[in-house]
Amino acid sequence: MILVIDGYNLLKLIHGPNVTEMQRSAFINLLGRYIKKRKHKVIVVFDAGPCTYPMHEKQRGVTIIYSGSFQSADDSIIKFAQENAQKEVVVISADRALLQEISEHNADSIDPLTFYEKVKEVCTASEKMMQSMTDKSIIKFTSEAEAIDALMYEAAAMTIPYKDDQVGSERGVKKNDLSKKDKLRIKAINKL
Repeated sequence: MILVIDGYNLLKLIHGPNVTEMQRSAFINLLGRYIKKRKHKVIVVFDAGPCTYPMHEKQRGVTIIYSGSFQSADDSIIKFAQENAQKEVVVISADRALLQEISEHNADSIDPLTFYEKVKEVCTASEKMMQSMTDKSIIKFTSEAEAIDALMYEAAAMTIPYKDDQVGSERGVKKNDLSKKDKLRIKAINKL
């Protein structure tokens, strides 16, 4: 899956109209941690940039495209969707005109805030699991029976959701009540 993010669109929803270089850099770092977990190709497109012409760079495995002075980030995203119409492209933006245009090129879209929360969830869940493993790896029990009992209590407290429950719970409706477009959108979100 190729994730194409309308950079300032997402960052302005999160941080307000004035996005700092530090906030932008922190977002790129977060995406870098995310792609290590999920192995998606991530492209972030920003308006303008340091040069007059479009420029590409790579930071932490994330491809960053600056649109340059002669075109907008939306134009760059639309061009990418056109050139990659045969691939699984998901655009992350709240810009309705952009989303309308990219849907004509078989690209799907995800709400930026939904995507951002999913990225944070993936990154923090793995970090919490690693912290939990290091905290618990030093525990010593006096007998083997106590260790097995502790493991069984921990396992009993876990809940495993059914796959059908996950699909329907996002919208509060049954899987069969969704349109084809909504099913594809939920499928893309679940792949994140």
